[in-house]
Amino acid sequence: MDLGRATALRICELCREADITPYVLAIRAGIPPSTLNSILEHKSKNPGMKSIKRICIGFNITLSEFYHSELFN
Repeated sequence: MDLGRATALRICELCREADITPYVLAIRAGIPPSTLNSILEHKSKNPGMKSIKRICIGFNITLSEFYHSELFN
């Protein structure tokens, strides 16, 4: 599995766990919803660390917690 797909799946997984929509996550993360949609729709093959860090802020988790998933093994 490529990094972009794993990242999208992890975001979806965390959204389900937090019971929020991607739109709510984008608002919490302070990123444009279109940026998050690009990641989720695999248009962004290699999302930047700045975006991932903002997404982690939206979930109130660390980068380590974000990447602590079997999806990245």
